[in-house]
Amino acid sequence: MKWKTTYTITYKKNKEDQNALRTDKVTEISALATDQDLQISEEGYEFAGWYCTDSAENEQKVTKDNITTYMTNNAITLYAKWKYTVTYDVDGGTAINPETIYKGDDVSKNQLPIAEKSEETFDKWYIESKDSNDNASPRRNCP
Repeated sequence: MKWKTTYTITYKKNKEDQNALRTDKVTEISALATDQDLQISEEGYEFAGWYCTDSAENEQKVTKDNITTYMTNNAITLYAKWKYTVTYDVDGGTAINPETIYKGDDVSKNQLPIAEKSEETFDKWYIESKDSNDNASPRRNCP
């Protein structure tokens, strides 16, 4: 007789949510549930994957290939992470790479990059266009 290990994978939308979206008991981990499988979304954000905590900073994304390394007693609770991408229109200046921001990350005004353009001085970032009155506040909820 050959015994198979049973793994318990619990999915949650976030740590504050006491209710599990779903709990799977499986003997083989061929894939993790997706946001579409669980019919979850977060307005203004894109699903970033599953993590062991609900802070994605300095944490590796959990996948079917590495999940067992994070398990305790063959069980794990996974939390959905949400992200959005900030792109910078530098209006002819030196290009700035887009940034991925995870929901709940601690971001501040000091982290906004400063644009550079020959013979011009950077003023400030705008949410839409420089003709708009909507200044970019310190990493406010952009989505």
